[in-house]
Amino acid sequence: LFLPIKFPFLPVERISVKLNLSNENNIIQYCNNNQCINGQCIQYLINPNQRNFCRCKSGWTGEYCYISYVSTCSFDSLCVGIGSNNRSMCICPINKFGSQCLLTNNICQRKNQYQNNGTRLSYDEFNIYPYSYICVCPKGFTGNRC
Repeated sequence: LFLPIKFPFLPVERISVKLNLSNENNIIQYCNNNQCINGQCIQYLINPNQRNFCRCKSGWTGEYCYISYVSTCSFDSLCVGIGSNNRSMCICPINKFGSQCLLTNNICQRKNQYQNNGTRLSYDEFNIYPYSYICVCPKGFTGNRC
């Protein structure tokens, strides 16, 4: 199975796959399993007879949502759980970086940095590319600065 790597700004040796997960309650199949202490038991749509998973409430993690944690991610980022080192795993918005998304990239805020409404995206801080960013250009424009 070969997947195209569409996001070269991700860390090396990682593959990105876009998943569309619905939040609509009419699609979700709830289960009667009371194992989820601080969450909700939900059946997998692909094979509902086989397994369930716990969707944890905010501030809880673990297989059965029994581990309390406080996210250290910035308020405008997305906390996707905690790592093996008990630190929050944060997904930063554009123009922010760092393990907690608390650092701002001031280069992005310079006016006229890019032409034709191009948008700057930062690479991983440990990249091997000559630039620490890429410019996402609108259709019909290319180059480092569109």
